[in-house]
Parts: sequence; C-alpha cells; structure tokens
Amino acid sequence: MGRQAIVLFTFFTIFFAGGMAKGDFDRIPVCTDDAGQIKPDICGNMIVWVDKRDGAKIYAYNITAPEPNGFMICNRVSTKDYLRAGENFAVWRDGSSPNYNIYAVNFDGDLAGFSVCSESTDQDYPAASGSYIVWRDKRNYTANGYDIYGIDISGGSDFPICTNTSGQYAPDIDGNTVVWMDNRSDSGDIYGYDLSTHTEFPICTESGQQHYPRISGSIVVWQDSRNGKNDIYGIDLSSGPEFMICNDPCEQINPVIHGDLVVWQDKRNDNSTYDIYGYDLSTHTEL
Repeated sequence: MGRQAIVLFTFFTIFFAGGMAKGDFDRIPVCTDDAGQIKPDICGNMIVWVDKRDGAKIYAYNITAPEPNGFMICNRVSTKDYLRAGENFAVWRDGSSPNYNIYAVNFDGDLAGFSVCSESTDQDYPAASGSYIVWRDKRNYTANGYDIYGIDISGGSDFPICTNTSGQYAPDIDGNTVVWMDNRSDSGDIYGYDLSTHTEFPICTESGQQHYPRISGSIVVWQDSRNGKNDIYGIDLSSGPEFMICNDPCEQINPVIHGDLVVWQDKRNDNSTYDIYGYDLSTHTEL
C-alpha cells in the first residue's frame, strides 16, 4: 500500500487531555521511513512501534525529546505482536520459540530485551504499568480458555491473577488495578483485581457481552452489547456507577482511554467501514 507512516491519533489524546481545545492541534509525523511502521502504542511521553527498516525491530519516539523517525530500543530478531507501552518499558508477544511467550525491553538503552514469561504454553495480550506486567496465559488451558497471570519485574516469580475455569481474556493494567474480559457467568463480563490487596471484584456483569476493557487511573471503559449491538460504556471505580459513553445506532468497538479522553472505532458514517470518534469525560463532549 506504499509508504507507511505512523501519524498517531494518540498525539491528540496527549495534547487534548493536557488542556488544548478541540482543533488546536496538528497531526505530527512520528516516523515516515520508507520501510514501514506498524502496531503503535503510547504511554506517557513514549510512543513505540514495530519498525521494518531493520527487519522487525522496536523503535520509540519521546515526545519531550523528539528524534526524527525515532530510535531503536530493541534489536531482538523475532515476531512481535500485541506490542504495548508502559511507563518504563515496552512489552509484546514474542514468536521466537515454538510457543508464543512474553518479552519486554526497558527504555534505558538495553537493546536485547528480556524474557518475562517463557512457559512451554502460549502467552499473549501483555500490558504493563509501573513494574508490573500482566498477560493472558495458556498453562492451565481447558476447553473454556485462558487465565490471567502477572509479574512484578522488580523481583519475584510470576503469579496467577485469575484462574477461574471459565476463561479470561484481554487484560489491561494501570497502577495496582488489573481488568479483563471474563466468561464465568455468560459470554463476556468485566472483572478486576487489586494487586495491593489481592482482591478480585466484578466491574460489569450485565446481560449481553462486555469485551476489551481498558483502564486509565480509576476509569475503565469497554465494548458492550447489552442493547443488541456494540456500544461504549465506562465506570469510575472510585465512585461508580457505570455510565454510557456512546450508544449511536451503529456499531462502536475497541475503546481505549488516556486520562479524560476515550476513543473508539465507529461505523455511524458508513456501515461498511469504521471512523474514529472520541469523548471527553471532563466536559461530556463527543468529538
């Protein structure tokens, strides 16, 4: 499809959440190298992506100290999927062994990266916050699905977060709170776990399917089909109750959140393709 470039909508997330008014921003080219760049993610001031100029390495771009086309942070030769950024490092599903395992790399110049989990079964969907990494894990796999595991890379071994036999998927983490999609009562609910108190708790167990949760601070958002098609819902875990973010008659899927800004894929303008819409939780304004 020709030259690819990472021109991140998430820049809008950073600047808008910082107080800029709608329309007061420009698209900013992060990397326009001819080789092609894919799978971007962002956390704080750091943007990461898989870059094909050197095979399939991981590059980064620091918003506060920009370098044209970014800089390499991992030279590991492997397949890299589900790339996510945390405050201190990037994590991904690594395909260098017969199974998929979890690897990470610090932002401090150690290009080799390191193994987070190398069980003989598959791990995927990693997410990182602080010194914690969480992921979906197949070591106890049953006909119903995977579990959620985590590790504090500052010390200690990995540990189970949820091993309910129903199956758990797509974890996310911010601070001490882990959230995931859980099949224990029907085909999809949202559950959480407090790493500081070792306490599990339900977040949304409404009828229909609740999928793909994301968390920022105390706010959790997810894709919800309780109304017969997919809408976007959220909750402030510090206060509750849950609230609707978007229920346009067409489909809304795959929400992500940073600060007060939620963004998602939206079909309202053309039922055969998606656009990107957003919602400012502080002003209750869709954009």
